[in-house]
Amino acid sequence: MAAYQIGIDEVGAAAWAGPMGMAGVVINRWGMERKPRDCKSFSSHSARVTYLKRALDTSDFDYVFVLIPPAFIDRAGMTEARRLGVFFITTSFMEGLGYDDNDIETIIDGKYNFGANKHLIKGDTKLLNISFASVIAKVLRDKVMTTVFDEDHDYWLWKSNKGYYSKSHLERVKQYGLTDWHRRRWRINIDARESDVRVGNADDVVIVTGKDVLEDVDKFNKKIAYKRYKVNFIM
Repeated sequence: MAAYQIGIDEVGAAAWAGPMGMAGVVINRWGMERKPRDCKSFSSHSARVTYLKRALDTSDFDYVFVLIPPAFIDRAGMTEARRLGVFFITTSFMEGLGYDDNDIETIIDGKYNFGANKHLIKGDTKLLNISFASVIAKVLRDKVMTTVFDEDHDYWLWKSNKGYYSKSHLERVKQYGLTDWHRRRWRINIDARESDVRVGNADDVVIVTGKDVLEDVDKFNKKIAYKRYKVNFIM
């Protein structure tokens, strides 16, 4: 039996725009309520951030957060995007955080392994490490999507829709076109032009491990220079 279990979950798989976020968590000591609380059980972003800060104060854990870029999702699809996320989380625990390959196992929420050792249906409601991974992934991906544009240039309303489909998002795509962060593979069924707006980094994998990020989520956004990798292959 492995000494450490990395619980993995993702957010943003069904979004129209933006990266997919995936987090992996090892919990060494947990000082809060033991019942798993997945990201959907919170009423707001601020409630999730408060939960993260309480965990920082009371618990001992390690995490890796990965952003899989929209350009890769377009080229390879969500199955390969999830596989890539699991790959980077596993290797980051070993190479970045010093875990031994022989001491870890990975378990991911859902019906399929995507390269993890195990999967668990509704794992985010059953295992604490998976549920906490879902909270980290949700908080950090949402922060990325809400800080891409300032208030005066948020033409696609990502501050509210986080890149997911909504009627207002659809109307804005019709009006302003598609950015480089909109996923063409999703075949948004409209006659939309290409927007001149380029968000940038649409082909970069971003990897984050620092506790300082969780301590001050408000300062986290896509422009922070954590580890970045250009991905031009399909696993």
